[in-house]
Amino acid sequence: MLASTILAAFEEHRGTLMPPSLALEETSESVTLQLEQGGAFLAEKEGQILGCVLYRQRDTHLYLSRLSVLPSARGLELARCLTAVVEEQARVSGSACVQLSVRRALPGNRAMYVRFGYQHAGYGVLAGCPSDASEMLKKHLQVACYVRRQRTYAGH
Repeated sequence: MLASTILAAFEEHRGTLMPPSLALEETSESVTLQLEQGGAFLAEKEGQILGCVLYRQRDTHLYLSRLSVLPSARGLELARCLTAVVEEQARVSGSACVQLSVRRALPGNRAMYVRFGYQHAGYGVLAGCPSDASEMLKKHLQVACYVRRQRTYAGH
């Protein structure tokens, strides 16, 4: 289900990206392994999956991956919604940052994430990207904190 959504969303990039997108190699088994390290959110309408996103906790941040929206569902703000729920998951889990990698050959994807508030964090594998063909983007989140006024000093 998730693997087929990812494959359908990334199919337009088959044969056009170098190195090829690893998203086009996803299987039920590979997605299951990724889910064991994190989770996923689905965008649905009337029981039909229109998109999905995977995420996993890393040392200092939540990593967003495989944001996938079916071609027939593009333009419905699903990418923004899926990204927003990952950001909320990061806040809930105590992460102050979400990171993702985007292909440098896909400037429209990069521009979308910049509109969502993401900023450049480095290029290539040294920046945590899967390849030198990618750019790491990150978004620092406002993490809610609660301040309580102490009325008395415990030492008195």
